This record gives sequence, structure tokens and C-alpha cells, in this order.
Amino acid sequence: MSEREAMSRASTEFHPVRQLSEDDIMAALDVAVSLTSDELCELLDAKRSTTYFLEHDGKHVGAKLVIQLAWNMKFPENPIAANSFRGDRDHVAIPLEALGFVVADTDPEHLHDTKAGSTTGSMGEGFARVLEEFGVAVLEPFKSHPVGNFVRNELAETVRRAVDDRLIVKGSVGNGNWAETPWVAVFDPRVTTSAQRGVYVVYLFDSDGQHFYLSLNQATTEVRKEAARHYTDVLESRAELAREVLEPYGTDDLLLGPLQLSGSGDLTRGYCAGNIAAFEYRRGQLPSEAGLTQDLLRLLSLYQTYLLVRRGDLGQEEELPSDIDSATEARRFRWHRRAERNRSLAIAAKKFHGTVCMVCGFDFEARYGELGSGYIEAHHVVPFAELAKEPEPVLLNPMTDFVVVCANCHRMLHRRSPALSPTQLKAALRPVMGTSGKKPSLGSADA
Repeated sequence: MSEREAMSRASTEFHPVRQLSEDDIMAALDVAVSLTSDELCELLDAKRSTTYFLEHDGKHVGAKLVIQLAWNMKFPENPIAANSFRGDRDHVAIPLEALGFVVADTDPEHLHDTKAGSTTGSMGEGFARVLEEFGVAVLEPFKSHPVGNFVRNELAETVRRAVDDRLIVKGSVGNGNWAETPWVAVFDPRVTTSAQRGVYVVYLFDSDGQHFYLSLNQATTEVRKEAARHYTDVLESRAELAREVLEPYGTDDLLLGPLQLSGSGDLTRGYCAGNIAAFEYRRGQLPSEAGLTQDLLRLLSLYQTYLLVRRGDLGQEEELPSDIDSATEARRFRWHRRAERNRSLAIAAKKFHGTVCMVCGFDFEARYGELGSGYIEAHHVVPFAELAKEPEPVLLNPMTDFVVVCANCHRMLHRRSPALSPTQLKAALRPVMGTSGKKPSLGSADA
């Protein structure tokens, strides 16, 4: 193996951030912002960063330079060179985000239009350019293509100027190769800073160049890891749950349900299935700049409402089991109960299990006649500890994940945390004495 090949292999395998802490990075940032860019590069014998930046004290510093500096400060007896590790997303952005840092893809202080050399224009102009040029761009080499640079830099910056400074805006046309569906996303850093996790607002451009969406959507990558080939079912189920909790806050005029995007890849299918609510725009028929901004702010407002509802800070209150004593447990309980009320899953569970309580045997139709026909409640049987990690529970199989119970048994199941299993509650049943003094059978009028 040649020296050059050995160096390349070493840089691929070496991940310095894995041996650094948040405090190590912060200490390096304090030093980095006290120096000019030239002084920092001279100190580290490195070139200026062109991608991935950290903001600190109002300045933006190359993330790879910060990592190199942090390592050399922590291990002065074993310093590393700039070419000893790679500066790509896997080696820089992802591990820094895992430590809690917000990583910008480009330096916001030095954005300019790569096509005309001018400052960024309007959102409408930018969206129209993507629709017009992306279909041709994908036939050309990916690296340093003007359309890719435009989406990542100028268009993302134009959108960023329209939103709250606390939000993060990123654009992408692919990672190393052209994506089927380019996007520009707005992230709330309290939830996520990546399109691979959580819920966020995103512009999704169809590869046919004729339309695009502004969508409140969900990350596909984390769900695919969790649910494998069923991931689109999970995304659609979660989207339906989100729409139900947002219904009181005004969604009737939005596009609800799966989107229509031309691509057939996993990510594009995920974008389609994961849509909670969206605006659709057609080429040549875009609203005014004020209209585009109004739509964006409205969807961001809906985004914040959804986050409040999901955390349990807004919406219908629930009676909590007596042994739930923390705010986190309370939020998980309320979100779990909302998940149970997903209408399509409840309907499917009733269709499979019937309408007789699976714990006590109570039959609403037998007791109330036509009024009670078809009535029963669905209960999600997976304990809290086994639910998918926040922000969403996995809602997939009404046959195996749900049972049907009467209202009384449903409330009793939730008197404990984690909830009792139907078998445990059935074992706790006691005979009920009727007014005649006789013991009625389970499912009778007095049950």
C-alpha cells in the first residue's frame, strides 16, 4: 500500500469527535473565535473550511477546524493534521449534531448567487428556478453544480430570511448524487436539526418540474430503521394522528393525506406518506411573495401548535394514573391516549375484534339495542416502555397492537402505569351483585 493510499484509508477510519466531549468542542470554539480565519488556519496548518460551520459569539467557524483544534488542545502530546480525518458529513456534521451542536452546511456570512454573482432574490424566483432547471441539472455531473449550490445556499438563505432567527433552514439536492426530490427544510432545533429525524416544515420539489409542496412532514430515515418495509404505513398512520390533533386549529383548506411526487425511491415515497398538511404550488401559478411568506408562516405556526399538543402543553386534558408523577410521564401518557383515538385504527380494530369487550364481555348492542350497535373502544396494548421513542408512537397493526374494551374497562386499564394488560384486568374482575341479589353473568345488563 502506498503512503497516499494509507493516508486516505486512515482519514476514512479516523473519527476524532468520538473521543471529544461537548466541553472540549466549546473550549476550542472559545479559542477559535478569538482568532481571525487566517490566524486559525495558520495555527492548524490547514485550509479554510468551505462546508459545515459552527456559530459561536456571533461568528461562524469551520467545524472541521474546530474539531482539529479541540483534539490538539485535549491531546497536545498527540496532535493531528488537517488531512488525518475527512471533512464530510459523517466525520463532521453528524457527530457534532449528536453532541448537541447546530451545524450549518455553509457560512451564512458569505452567501452569494453562484449564477449571477448577486445577492439572493425572492422565494418565488428561487422556487421557479428549481422547477425550471433541476430536470436538466440531473443529467449533468453532480459535483459543484450551480443548481445544487443555489438550493443549498441562496434559496435556503432566502427562506431563512422569512422565518424566526431561532429556526434552522437547510437545502439539499442529494448527498454525492442527485436526489429524486430536492428540498429546502425549516427545523426547530428543539426538535431536530436534520431531515433524518423528527417533524419539520419542508419545500419538496417534484422532479417533473411542474409542481412543488410546502409540507408539514416527518423524517423517513428514522422510521425506515424502525419499521423496515412497513415504513410508509407507519408514516401515514402517524400523519393521520397528527391531523386529528390539529383539526381544531384550522386545517380544512390544506392538502391532507399523501402527496403526489413523481419519484419512486424510498425517500420520495416517505415524503409522500409522511405529509401531515401541505400547500401545493403549480409552475407558472405561484402566489405573490407576500402570499408565499404567509403560507410559510402559517405552516410554521401549525408546526409549533403540533409540538405543543404533542408535549401535552396544549389540548384536551386526561385523567392521569395515580402513580404518574413526572411531567415527562404525563406527556407520554397523554400522547399514548391520543394515539388510541386514531379513528382509522379504531375502526380496523373493531372490524377484526368485534364489538364485545374483551375483558368483561359487555355488549353495548345487547344492553342498549340499536343505540349501542357497533360501539366499543380500542385500547393500544403496547406498554409505555415498549413504545417507539418520542416523538411518535408506532401505530401499525390493529389486529395485534389493539384490543377492544368497554369504557369502564378502558379506564381501569389506564389506572396503572404502565397500563394493565387485558389479562391482568380480567384476573382482577369481581362478581357484581344485581338488584335481585343474584350474580349476573359477564356481559349482562348490570356488567
